[in-house]
Amino acid sequence: MQGSYQEIEIARLEGKVEQAKLLPDINFGYFSQSIIGIQEINGIPLYFSSSDRFTGIEAGVSIPLWFYPQASRIKASKIKKQIADNNARNTEANLIGEYNSLLKENEKFKNSLSYYEQLALPQAVQIINQAEKSFKAGAMDYMDYIQNLSRAVSIKHNYLETLNQYNQTILAIEYLTTNN
Repeated sequence: MQGSYQEIEIARLEGKVEQAKLLPDINFGYFSQSIIGIQEINGIPLYFSSSDRFTGIEAGVSIPLWFYPQASRIKASKIKKQIADNNARNTEANLIGEYNSLLKENEKFKNSLSYYEQLALPQAVQIINQAEKSFKAGAMDYMDYIQNLSRAVSIKHNYLETLNQYNQTILAIEYLTTNN
């Protein structure tokens, strides 16, 4: 999200730069140079050494003559800023939507975990205990015993899967809230 706001700021500053190019440009300069050798001045040859310096200043004003190309660049920078604004709003809306979706998923997994912890896991323990007692007492054959154990293990496996998904949604929520 922070990158979107940076794009907006960059586009805004680029627009200011383009607008500043419409203003006149004022130049000032100073120079100091030496010409070594014989130079003819008013028909008289004179020798100049490196210690003889010629200095001067210059000033100028640049005025843009064609405003239309620069006006088009200014319009383009405004459009670029609007695009960056829209992208930031879209990114924000997507993040809010994703956050709300993760909260709903989190609530769903929380309810499932509550079901497993209150009903399903105690039933799985009861299934295992009852199957062991029945098998040891000879009231149940080996195939039924394995099927009952498989059903109990499946319940525990589903509980662990739900716990994993719950933890993943918590991590995703924390990632969204800390990185954006």
